[in-house]
Amino acid sequence: MKKIWAPLALLMCGAVQAGPTRMMMPEDTEDMYFGLAALDLVHVKDSGREITLLPTLSVQWSSGAFLDLNSEDGLGLGWHLSDDPSLAYGPLLRFSSREVRSDTPGQRGGLATEAGLFTSYRYAHNIQLGAQGMASSNDGGLGLRAQLWGEASTPVAAHHTLALGAGMVVANQRYLQAYFGVTREQAGIESHRLYAPRAGMLSVYLQPSWEWQVSNKYYLNTWLRVSRLGGQAAASPLVGQRTRASLSTMLTYHY
Repeated sequence: MKKIWAPLALLMCGAVQAGPTRMMMPEDTEDMYFGLAALDLVHVKDSGREITLLPTLSVQWSSGAFLDLNSEDGLGLGWHLSDDPSLAYGPLLRFSSREVRSDTPGQRGGLATEAGLFTSYRYAHNIQLGAQGMASSNDGGLGLRAQLWGEASTPVAAHHTLALGAGMVVANQRYLQAYFGVTREQAGIESHRLYAPRAGMLSVYLQPSWEWQVSNKYYLNTWLRVSRLGGQAAASPLVGQRTRASLSTMLTYHY
C-alpha cells in the first residue's frame, strides 16, 4: 500500500551525513547549497511511475549549527558539537507533514515532529559511518527508531566520483504499530486482520550513487536506492510488496 511507504522516505533519507565541522570553517562564515531534485518513484500497485520535483536547501554555519530542507523529510535543524574533522555528533530536530492512515478513525494531518541525536565518523578519507536515533510522539506513546549507515566512495575520473551506501533501520513496538500495526478499530474500517508487530528490524537499503562536479558551483548527483522491508514490518497485512526502488537526480548550486 502506498501509504505505508511514505514514512520510509523519511527513514531512508533522514540520516544526517555531516558536512564540515566547526573546526573546518573560519569563524563567522557559512556554507550553503540549494537545488532541485527529480525523484522517480515506482509504486507498489500502480501500473505507472511518478516523477516528483523536490527542492533542497542546506546551510552550515561556523558555529556548528545547520539547517537542511527537502520535500522528502521536511525541515531539519541541528548542531555539530565536535571540533574533530573526522567526527560529528549532536542534537537534531525534524519537522514534516504528518502521514495519515486511511484506516485510523478521526485522524487528521498536521505537523510531525521528531527529536534525537546523530553521529558520523570518517573512518578513512573515502569511508564514512554513521548512526541516528529519533523519537516521536503518537497516539500509541513514544515511537523510537534508529538508523545505522555506511558509505564508501572512489574517484573514477576528473570531477567524477562513485559511491556505495548501505543502511538499516530498527524501531520499537510503538513506532511499528503506528505505521504497520492493525488495531481492532482499524480492522473494521478496511477489513485487515489484527496485527501487533514487535520491536525489531524495519528495513534495509543499498544505494549506489554518482557525483559529477560540473563546475566550481554546480554539482549533479544521481543515485539509485533499493530498500526492503524486514522482520515484523514485512509481515504486516498492510504490505503489498517488500522491495522498493527509487531513482533520483539532483542539481545543486553551492554558494
